[in-house]
Amino acid sequence: MKCPYCGEEISKKDTFIKNTIQGLGTRSYYHVKCHELAQTTPKNEWPNKIKQAEDKEGENQLWAEIIYDYILKVQRITPNFVLIKKQLENYVSPKFGYKHKGVYLSVKYFYEVKRRLGEDKSNGGIGIVPYVYDEAKDYWERKVVKDNNTIKEIEKQIKELSKKTIKKVPYGQKERKKKNEISLSSVLEMEDDE
Repeated sequence: MKCPYCGEEISKKDTFIKNTIQGLGTRSYYHVKCHELAQTTPKNEWPNKIKQAEDKEGENQLWAEIIYDYILKVQRITPNFVLIKKQLENYVSPKFGYKHKGVYLSVKYFYEVKRRLGEDKSNGGIGIVPYVYDEAKDYWERKVVKDNNTIKEIEKQIKELSKKTIKKVPYGQKERKKKNEISLSSVLEMEDDE
């Protein structure tokens, strides 16, 4: 189990305490020192919460860079990165509520799936996102389901093939065909018939 305050694992050797204070999670276990600090520190300033926010901010920054690189690759005119940054901040604000990854997938959908490479009226930005975001989201969700079904079908075929017996022949050797076996008794019978 993890301490909600510091985010570190609580081992059996550590001294820990079950929370009894309302508002801190009654089913949570804390290090003794962390429990004392948690009572006096606002929840958004806990080391674990700050680390989670930094991780999320780093992930968002990574997606922003991926968007910039992608736009640079697909737009036929020079991208206006100041405009893109402003638009991206607007799209991920509470007004729109989009995610960085969703914005990227919307742009990718517009340029690759809808194949709108020649129709570049973007003025170097990503203003198309609000118009294709929901359509792109539906497309990518259907694609994931389709891909999962394809994977399941392949796994099913693999299981069926594994049930069949496969005869292995060492490399370089040909499988020998059995010739009609002739027994001595059948030869003697043929001589008697003549």
